[in-house]
Amino acid sequence: MKRMWVGLCLLLVLLMLGITASILMPALHLPVAEDLHRASRCALSGDTRQAVSAFRSARQQWEKYRDITASVCDHQPQDDMDALFAEIAFRAEAGQWAEFGAGCARLAVMAEDMAKLHGISLPQIL
Repeated sequence: MKRMWVGLCLLLVLLMLGITASILMPALHLPVAEDLHRASRCALSGDTRQAVSAFRSARQQWEKYRDITASVCDHQPQDDMDALFAEIAFRAEAGQWAEFGAGCARLAVMAEDMAKLHGISLPQIL
């Protein structure tokens, strides 16, 4: 009987960790997406200093929680986002601001998709 309770408690702890992770995923990804949208708008309007600042902020937020999200999220989209972060940084260094802005917009959409994919919602429960 004790083994059953230990197993049930372990199951409940794991369930709560999974639900908590699903609730927190949008809170981790959406600020990154907002900064990237801001970087894209600034780059396309010619405000390169603000664009780079917003991009750096997004990248710092992304890297800050990368290990946590890697433990509960799919790795392929995260690897794609890491590669795109590196490409966008190169575009900024090269002064290719149109490509930088387009890359930031594409990366923002990917971050929003990650938030939707790993967040908790009714269709995912059903």
